[in-house]
Amino acid sequence: MKILVIDDHSIVRTMVRRLMDGTGHHFVEAGASDEALAILAQDPDIRLVLCDYMMPGINGLDFVTALRKISHHNATPIVMLSATRNKDIIEEGQRRGVANWLTKPFTRDQLAQAIAELEKSA
Repeated sequence: MKILVIDDHSIVRTMVRRLMDGTGHHFVEAGASDEALAILAQDPDIRLVLCDYMMPGINGLDFVTALRKISHHNATPIVMLSATRNKDIIEEGQRRGVANWLTKPFTRDQLAQAIAELEKSA
């Protein structure tokens, strides 16, 4: 499965790739929301988005709203990756279509489970 990882910290993007090494997934990376939206507009083969909540420019929730306007990604599953545990923000994410919320730091097993659950429903 082709997965887009969006985080303004390259170390997080690298960590996700390394945690999931050997799973057969292909990872595409973006360091900001605007870069990610440009990639998604051009690539209908991306099947899952792993997105940081706190990024420069638009935050993860506003990114979700923008993503849903791209016709071939209006139902693409999103896993939000964040240090925040704010229940109001998490609930707003669910209302906007975030499929899962992983709190940083997360484990390989947590990430693998979140991806596997969404892969089954895809």
